Amino acid sequence: MRTRGLIMTFLSFLLAAGGVYFYQMEKEARYNGMSIVPERTKDIPLFNGLQPGGGPSYMIEGRHWEEILNYYKEVLPENGWTEVFIHASSNLEEDGAGFMSTWIKPGQNWELAIDAGYFKQNNRTQVIFDKKSISTATEWIKESPKEICIKFKVEVYYECIKLTDTHSNKQIAELVNSALDWEKERIPYSGKSMIDIDSFKVEVYYDLEKGIYLVSNKGTKWMKPEQEFFMLTRISKEY
Repeated sequence: MRTRGLIMTFLSFLLAAGGVYFYQMEKEARYNGMSIVPERTKDIPLFNGLQPGGGPSYMIEGRHWEEILNYYKEVLPENGWTEVFIHASSNLEEDGAGFMSTWIKPGQNWELAIDAGYFKQNNRTQVIFDKKSISTATEWIKESPKEICIKFKVEVYYECIKLTDTHSNKQIAELVNSALDWEKERIPYSGKSMIDIDSFKVEVYYDLEKGIYLVSNKGTKWMKPEQEFFMLTRISKEY
């Protein structure tokens, strides 16, 4: 009887251990495909209510992307992160409306990307946390420009305004060079113009509040809507 009791105890132990093991395996499976798990970090808080949703994303019922964006704009700087890029949908009612954002932190050899979108079909907000390579800024302009020609429309034959101030032209070149290389799809901005820098043509697509794309035969760059850039180039009538 004693032997039978020991066997039963041992079997019960195995069943319990197996149950814990498979529970842990199932729990871990929820994080498959994720390069970052906020719950396991000290400096990336998780928005209250977000749950692993399978694949690389977290989910929460209802439309919460604006709250999530405001939350991370507040808590990430408190945890040492600096904003690199944020773009939020202007049409709040469209399906998939949401935001894209990128953050950096001293000592990290990668960037933190947090993207979110609300999908009407399942009434859920989806959030993805990801690690990305550090953004680069390729130097397009090697020497200080002697002359910069500003065209308020992209059309080649549109009349331009010439800028000849050496100091201002150098500042414009530095701003162009410091803009981040952009490999993603461009978000449509309504403002369009062209900058001709010593015959090097740069198309400029901008939104005064969201950002600036610079497009040339060397690629595409993106920069924040720097007031200095608008004031120096005068591409917008607002300045």
